[in-house]
Amino acid sequence: MSLRRTAALATPLLLALVSPAAGAGQEGDAAVDAAEFVRLLDVAHDAVLGAFASATRLGPDFEGTFLQDLAAGMREGNTSARVNDAARRLDELDGRAAQVIRHGRAFRHDLVSILVASDGDPGPALEVSVQRYLARAGLALPAEPKNMDVLYDHDAALAFRTRYPRLSGFLWAGQWYRLAVTEPLTDLAPGAERAAGVDTVTARYLAKLTEGDPPAAFPTELPLAPAIAPGLVWASTEAATILDNLAMFEEVLLDILAVAPIRDRAAAIGAAVDFFTDPAEGITDRYEWEIMALRHGIFFQGGLPLAVMTESERNMHSHGMHMRSGAPLVIPGMIGR
Repeated sequence: MSLRRTAALATPLLLALVSPAAGAGQEGDAAVDAAEFVRLLDVAHDAVLGAFASATRLGPDFEGTFLQDLAAGMREGNTSARVNDAARRLDELDGRAAQVIRHGRAFRHDLVSILVASDGDPGPALEVSVQRYLARAGLALPAEPKNMDVLYDHDAALAFRTRYPRLSGFLWAGQWYRLAVTEPLTDLAPGAERAAGVDTVTARYLAKLTEGDPPAAFPTELPLAPAIAPGLVWASTEAATILDNLAMFEEVLLDILAVAPIRDRAAAIGAAVDFFTDPAEGITDRYEWEIMALRHGIFFQGGLPLAVMTESERNMHSHGMHMRSGAPLVIPGMIGR
């Protein structure tokens, strides 16, 4: 059974495909440039990482005021000086971490640009992009899925989402968009239909920038490609896998940065970089990756990009699936708190 078919069967509560936006033009006439919007999102996400990487002390009102700046920038299409300054501090991350993130950003930009320009099968161009990304040894994450258990079992696990739930929600909404915008680019014909799809995804993302219940507001689970972007998985499983590995890497980084004190932050971040860039450590089966993503719930990951969901397709909580009775999957070298 194809992944695309599996995702459809896992979501019986769809109401209808969203109608194309009124007045959408021909190819390239979408109100939103998908590639540029992804770049704007990356600045906002870099700003969160940079703010925590910096030695600057974060005040008690930091989360609320910074979130306001971030959300306003996304709505207005123009990030503030405060956000831009924080994004520049990404380089204060220890070791290779910032380079790994920037290499991943460049890959994502290339991927979206390929999909935007494609009027047929994007697979061959995506394969070239994947191989170019993987060629940077030490900076590239593998094209095989990392086991999601690492999000729950490393020493600082869940620290960021627990201490900064609204910023975590903002980042997950952005991850939803990064994946969701590939759906109209892979599944809809170039021209007015695709342009309307991109505009629909963007409007849904902007509507999520508030607290409340998913899928209308912030996601409550990390969005993953098999659940949100089955079209991308169909076009290039390797590309989709890299994007999910990058998202998990940033989750672990933020957990480390959120924990105070860590006796040796540089060692902890270095261990995380080594783990995620290792092509053999912590790799799981692709089928297990797909199933685990669906078990976390499309609804809680932000919902389908172009269809309406009114309630969860899942009847259980997902986090317990990662809690082991035996030895946990840990990042080798991670320093204790």
